[in-house]
Amino acid sequence: MPSGELIFANVLDVRQRAAEGDMAIGLVYLLGLPARALPFVVIRDWKTPTGYLPEEVHLVAPSGDVIYRLGAKARWFYGSMDLTRFEDTIEDAMFEQPGTHLASFVLDGEVLGQTEFQVVLQAAPEKLPKDVEDGLKKSDVAWMGVEY
Repeated sequence: MPSGELIFANVLDVRQRAAEGDMAIGLVYLLGLPARALPFVVIRDWKTPTGYLPEEVHLVAPSGDVIYRLGAKARWFYGSMDLTRFEDTIEDAMFEQPGTHLASFVLDGEVLGQTEFQVVLQAAPEKLPKDVEDGLKKSDVAWMGVEY
């Protein structure tokens, strides 16, 4: 018998969450490849018996490799009459490829739910903001290439 039930889960960029809320389409942004992702949040709502249970989250690349683990960590759950929500902001996850990734939610050693999210490259702005560009033109900034 499962230790609990995953009611809701999402993996999304913190800026996207602030703009669109918890139900937004799961996206994680990179500035290059391979690269550390921009901060993103992992949200999950559990319904379980009251007490402590070990909880983990595995982020799985399209290749099938687990690229990031959160936990295992003993977590306190309110009980089957209430939802227990956990939110973790991830700032150190490295991604090597874009595309559809999978988040697996593990409770007491058993995968009880999964959700997909997209890892995408964030487009660079086509042009600098006018005040930044004007400031660079009026300053004595020297751009030099460095060779090693």
